[in-house]
Amino acid sequence: MENREKIKKKLTADGYATIYEYDDGPGEKFSEHSHEGEQLMFIMAGEMKVEMNGKTYRLKFGDSLLFPANALHSAKIGAQGCSYIVGEK
Repeated sequence: MENREKIKKKLTADGYATIYEYDDGPGEKFSEHSHEGEQLMFIMAGEMKVEMNGKTYRLKFGDSLLFPANALHSAKIGAQGCSYIVGEK
């Protein structure tokens, strides 16, 4: 997987105007919600389970996931926590 700076440069080049970096603790939960803009997430460490559009995604280091604008989704952080980068259009 590419390093953080390369991922952030790629997101910017692909039109993601806002970039966030998160480090969430073990077992943290995010109830169903949505975002106005499209988001692209890259997992940098740990694991996360995301439920979106009737599907479950089990994400780990090196994985990415695209969240269409206004897509309802929820998430649960794995036992070791999770570090990830998100670009938003």
